[in-house]
Amino acid sequence: MNSLLKRTSHALATLLLVAVSTDDLAAQKTYATAYRFSNSDLRLRLRWITSNFVAETDNLGAQGYRMIDLNSYRDGAGTVRHDATFLPYGGAYRFYADMDEGDFVGTTNSLVSQGFQLNTFSSYALNNGTRLYAANYLESSSGGQLTIGQTRTEFLDSYAANTSLGERLAAFDTYLDTSGVRRYDSLFVPGSTEPHALATGMSQAQFESRRVTELQNGRRMWMFQAYRDSTNQLRYDAVYRDASLLNSTRLFFAETEAQMLAQRQAQAAQGFRLVEVEPTFLGTSPERNSYGIGLAGTLGRAPDLTMANPPELGQSNSLSIRANSGQPTIGVLAIGINSAQFPLLGGTLLVDPIVQEDVVLSTNLVSVPTFYPGDPVLDGVRLYYQVIVLDNGAPQGLSMSRGLEVVIGRRD
Repeated sequence: MNSLLKRTSHALATLLLVAVSTDDLAAQKTYATAYRFSNSDLRLRLRWITSNFVAETDNLGAQGYRMIDLNSYRDGAGTVRHDATFLPYGGAYRFYADMDEGDFVGTTNSLVSQGFQLNTFSSYALNNGTRLYAANYLESSSGGQLTIGQTRTEFLDSYAANTSLGERLAAFDTYLDTSGVRRYDSLFVPGSTEPHALATGMSQAQFESRRVTELQNGRRMWMFQAYRDSTNQLRYDAVYRDASLLNSTRLFFAETEAQMLAQRQAQAAQGFRLVEVEPTFLGTSPERNSYGIGLAGTLGRAPDLTMANPPELGQSNSLSIRANSGQPTIGVLAIGINSAQFPLLGGTLLVDPIVQEDVVLSTNLVSVPTFYPGDPVLDGVRLYYQVIVLDNGAPQGLSMSRGLEVVIGRRD
């Protein structure tokens, strides 16, 4: 079974490369943005690859600009890209990218000892589930406590405990791990007695309403995160701080990058500068559905082909096959990116196959492990499966399952 898993994983990887259209990804990206009234000339950089982004950070640094917001992600080709805003600000800075969790924690602790504070960071997952970090540090004696990988409940408990001790949430990031659990990374800094609040899991309407409510309570939105939940709905987490410490804040939503840039231009004309950009990818609900008509064999039933769980990005799953032949046999698992209706030996080939994998079948249910990488470019990709079984009781020696259509989806 291990060798089958390795062969099937390799075949799927090849097939997914064929199935993906990188042009589609740009249309799936939406934006939530925050603006503050400011005379400062903020700079926005979008979709920069790491090497160029590092150089641009240094270029802007030489001009007196410091990074205040960062979002890092992988594009349709799997390339790491960065969106960031920069503000005129004094003092030294340090920027690092492609750090694993150990490097991120170690670098943060080392720089704190050198008089720097983590001020913004973001993370992104590789196909194998490894999470890498990009982070910017500013000269500061505040230090702070960095915590990685908390659940939502742990994060909320940590927020309550730290704020009761007079600490402030200075930066945070949220994501789904490879098991589909929402995780939080956070930084708390000491020495804050200002009124502040945290709200998580808000819908867009709740997010907008909460901003107004907090303003009435003397707080303005300080920072936020946007993501999609398990039902593919946009959700927001936000931190609110004493309004006397922040200029007026405006919140906007855009369906495309062009719309977001037009909003930015219009707000700049009124003296409002873009201070935070939160891109999200339009997720597709994961689905698996049987289709077509199979061909029965010895036991009068077509082979069964099902998928154990909805096909989610970054999640382990399995195909279940039952030969229904009355005895051990062999078969072929056909996989393609298009369905078909090809007459074949008394039955119908329901997949236009690009990949065929041999399978050994017993009289019981056989499970074939599968895994779709947690890469947003695969969101919405459709795959088609059918199993063809050697069965002497079939009209021409082959029985065939119904087709199985799989729509790969994401929850983040």
